Amino acid sequence: MRRVKSNQRRLHRWAKNAPENHLHKTYLVAAELCRVKGKVDKAAGLYDLAIQKAREHNFVNEEDLGCELAAKFYLEREKNILAKSYLENARVAYLQWGA
Repeated sequence: MRRVKSNQRRLHRWAKNAPENHLHKTYLVAAELCRVKGKVDKAAGLYDLAIQKAREHNFVNEEDLGCELAAKFYLEREKNILAKSYLENARVAYLQWGA
């Protein structure tokens, strides 16, 4: 966890200097940390921010990862309708870049 926090600080500095390249990654790591810590409401919002910022700056390959992780997050909570929506968005994004 110490290493994750250290890497997160570094990523946060990068996001300050080039938010269009790194802010979505910062949000995604923060969402995963919140998920691990059981901060469900905060994690849900951070997943959405990560996906939104990745989409805004055309990081399709990271938008799909955010959607996939959000889907897993919702599946763990038995929110199947939400999970299905995120999985479909992930599938579309993966197809966009040819994965």
